[in-house]
Amino acid sequence: ASVSSDVPLVIYGAGIYGHFILSCLKQPERVTHFLDQNVYLHGTRIGDAEVIHPDKLTSERAAILVGLNPRNARRIIEGIPALNADGRELLFLS
Repeated sequence: ASVSSDVPLVIYGAGIYGHFILSCLKQPERVTHFLDQNVYLHGTRIGDAEVIHPDKLTSERAAILVGLNPRNARRIIEGIPALNADGRELLFLS
């Protein structure tokens, strides 16, 4: 709800947490991509959103909803340079 309606949504994590986030959204159609480092998931789809590697994300304006175990999420995301670019809006589960 805190993300402007004109900002694309991207979910990091194509597993259980990512699916959970998608299921909780009032407008799941706003999700343009899922990001995941698992090469076996790249090119697959979850609903209308393609799963891509974080380095392939082109929209600098996208808000990234982090679908990882909250205990480890911040540490994992800190290790992914493409997600720590200036201006990236990261939203974590708590």
